[in-house]
Amino acid sequence: MTRTIASVQELNRLLETQKQQLQLTLTQTLLTVTPDDCRRMPLALSNTDSSPEKNVALLLEDMEDVTLDFGGSTLVCTGQLMPLTLLGCRRVTIRNLTIDWKIPLSAEGTILQMTSTRLELRIDSALFPFEVREGRLYFLGNGDPAPLWGFAHTAFDPDTGAVCMKMGDELRLEQCTSLSEDRVCFTGSFPTIYPTGAVVVLRHSQRLHAGIFAENCRELTFENITIHATAGLGILCQFCRDLTFRQVRFCANEAKGRKQVCGHDDGLHLTNNAGTITIEDCSFQGLMDDPVNVHGLAARIEQVEGHRTVIVRYVHPQSSGFALYARPGDRFSVIRSSSMHSLGIVTASAFTLLDPYTFRLEFEEDLPGETHPGDALENLTNTPALICRDNFFGPCRARGLLVSTPGPVLIEHNLFRSAGSAILMAGDANEWYESGACRDVTIRDNTFEAACMSTPYQFCEGVVSICPSIPQPDPALPFHQSILLEGNRFFASNGPVLYAFSAENLQLRSNRITGCSAEGPLFRLKLCRQVLLQDNELDAAPQPLLETEGMPDGEVRLLESSLDEEQPASDEEVLTLSDLLAEQNQQAYEELAK
Repeated sequence: MTRTIASVQELNRLLETQKQQLQLTLTQTLLTVTPDDCRRMPLALSNTDSSPEKNVALLLEDMEDVTLDFGGSTLVCTGQLMPLTLLGCRRVTIRNLTIDWKIPLSAEGTILQMTSTRLELRIDSALFPFEVREGRLYFLGNGDPAPLWGFAHTAFDPDTGAVCMKMGDELRLEQCTSLSEDRVCFTGSFPTIYPTGAVVVLRHSQRLHAGIFAENCRELTFENITIHATAGLGILCQFCRDLTFRQVRFCANEAKGRKQVCGHDDGLHLTNNAGTITIEDCSFQGLMDDPVNVHGLAARIEQVEGHRTVIVRYVHPQSSGFALYARPGDRFSVIRSSSMHSLGIVTASAFTLLDPYTFRLEFEEDLPGETHPGDALENLTNTPALICRDNFFGPCRARGLLVSTPGPVLIEHNLFRSAGSAILMAGDANEWYESGACRDVTIRDNTFEAACMSTPYQFCEGVVSICPSIPQPDPALPFHQSILLEGNRFFASNGPVLYAFSAENLQLRSNRITGCSAEGPLFRLKLCRQVLLQDNELDAAPQPLLETEGMPDGEVRLLESSLDEEQPASDEEVLTLSDLLAEQNQQAYEELAK
């Protein structure tokens, strides 16, 4: 059926009347929504600031076999709210929708002048209304005045659109004075001078609502979705199964005069899901955090009550209150937090949420005998497989793709231009409590451009960074396993192509690496086992080429096949990794002989 809808309230009434077998197409329109148009619901959102209730605009609840085609419509929001929420849905497709804010909950300014102690910005007050009060900058238009954060602002190069080199999160903006209606001046210490004309995304407001939120759903498809702004994470799915994202775009609304400002935080944030997650033909640019983050949630054991019962705590303040964290039959790994190795696997029989931060969890079997307070739990049932292909990871504040799941992972045919690491495999039960040891990862036929690793962020040790947080690693028990990098093209100008810590069965085959830095090392391996380097081609020889730490001889193997003379790689000189390592070892031997 095709309908013309005049308001969010009218669409909600329509969705409440038919919960199943609905094929609804809207005529293209603008739907405005404010917190006054929303219902208040006590929802707990992963990696989001907590609040007693969330403002929910459009709600799909307990719907099955539904296609909601917005027909190119735009939801234009004001204030703190969640434009679209799906709860308990099955086989639902959402397509042809744009989400935007009348005034985004992040702002942007253009650098007019900058010295080591003074930064003058032009802020378009029509696009981003603001005031300066008692030396602080406040943004208006979305409820109470929102003070500018002191940190985590990002400058984008005026010529390339990339994140400015080496900035990380060093730009701190606090003391401010007003120069005119559209000009402000910050004073302080600025160790790096960014170019005149650079666009600085200015962060303010809390992370309270996702652009689209889904919980306890199955077989969801999001197709041809454009997100220009959010009040928190872009699309957040938690405790769901089988998710597809196709032609989802995060980008600035240039038609409104915006240049870079886009989502408030991550793009696709996918926590504690199961089944298969498919991300294809999507693009991410201008986000203020990671484009894609797929992970689980570790929770800390506070008390062991007998052989089969524990009291557990949600540790990170932005991830708490989950009533669906455990269900009878879910399999849990008991993790020793210091070494991150599993003590054993048990099956949940009962779950009771005691308060937003603590719960009681009972098991069918006895806990491992060495379980004690301080250990952590990971729900292995809520761990998905991931297919990520044909996507564009453009310039954003942090990394590109974060993946921490033991399910099979395929990352192929993507273009990475991310400022930090392009791909990060982390995992921890000590800080962020985002668990998930990878067990089967294939990274093939991707292109990693020179912008990767151009600026430092947490865990960004290489273009591909395998960097779990392990306070006391056990060399005999590597955390990540079975990772293959094959047929990729690296333009490696800003640091190591690969950093790997505590990984086993790691293979690099038939990769082409150009633009190598003369500083090296190209590969950094720490406490890894069973590493294979085969048929990789380089255009230069960084020194040192390979750096290892805590690894006995024999853990790194080299296999090189003859090059196909009928398939010249390029006009550049082709060097094999074996040749370069042999040269490096010979130089080291000669130095030792002296």
